[in-house]
Amino acid sequence: MTVCPSIHTLVSSIAELPPDLRQIAERLYMVEHEHAGSSQITRVFNRWLHEGTSFDARRVRPVPGNEAIERLQEQCESDPECEFCRSNIVRLLERRPEARVQDGCLSLTPISRFARHHRVFFSAEHHPLPTRSMRAVIEQMFSCSERWALEEQDDRQSPLRFYFVAWNILCGSAIHGHIQASLTSAFAQASVEHLMRTRLDYAARYASDFFNDVAAVSDALGLAVRGGQAIAMPSLTPVKECEVWLLQPAVSPANLPEDLLSLMTRTMLRLADDGPACKAFNVAVAFPPLLPTAGWEGFPVFCRIVDRGWPLLGVPDWGAMEMFGTRIVANDPWHVAGQIK
Repeated sequence: MTVCPSIHTLVSSIAELPPDLRQIAERLYMVEHEHAGSSQITRVFNRWLHEGTSFDARRVRPVPGNEAIERLQEQCESDPECEFCRSNIVRLLERRPEARVQDGCLSLTPISRFARHHRVFFSAEHHPLPTRSMRAVIEQMFSCSERWALEEQDDRQSPLRFYFVAWNILCGSAIHGHIQASLTSAFAQASVEHLMRTRLDYAARYASDFFNDVAAVSDALGLAVRGGQAIAMPSLTPVKECEVWLLQPAVSPANLPEDLLSLMTRTMLRLADDGPACKAFNVAVAFPPLLPTAGWEGFPVFCRIVDRGWPLLGVPDWGAMEMFGTRIVANDPWHVAGQIK
């Protein structure tokens, strides 16, 4: 069976368990005995991005014990030893002459970089997911990062066109809330470059915009959430649990538009509110080039959010299948849509 055949192919099947494994499945997945003998596995392949995911509701991640989550929660609330908190910034500035504090946001150049022009921006709040001030925290970090990107681009003879922001929440080297921004010249980050080329190939074949058609499919399936000019939609081929795409036409270079900021805040808070606290997330935001660049016309500001569970508590969510085969997740797009609506 196929769905939206110009973009996706979908195949669904029932996997049967032998009788001697049904009681184990009942205990392991907490399902009633009459339903323990089989499970539905749905495989979706994006024909243009060449990405695929298998959905199996039983592939749920184990949840850490309450004590482990409570200890992590305490570390999120405060840490007197955190060198990025306001009480310790003076000592850090003495050791790191390239560090700056602007509009309450600490920024510095990381020792280990993924690009020559790479800067880290730390929130004024220690908590990586502050529910009461999430929008203000995101706006602060992205505003400071935007200013750096534009200033850095203006100061260079060779054009730095491609601006990219990565945000690791409770799955990086520091708990304190922070984003990482990079600027590159020759080409964008590989996944973003792939999206751009996919968009060009798709337009050449169908005379239509790839992102607009993906959004139309999400609308038709009842998955999309709109806020002004921005749209959020669960991915049909998520890289890991609860992946959500957010899009909005660009307003100005390196700027995170207001509607996208609001929808991004709402989406993250609703995903974080589902289940036990202190879940980790990976967030990435790709921007159109800072300078006019052939082939990139009309490329939107594009955000991806993925729920990573609890990697800091030793709960793995990435293995050989994810790295070399097909990603396997438990939450289908309709479940995710229900969370973020």
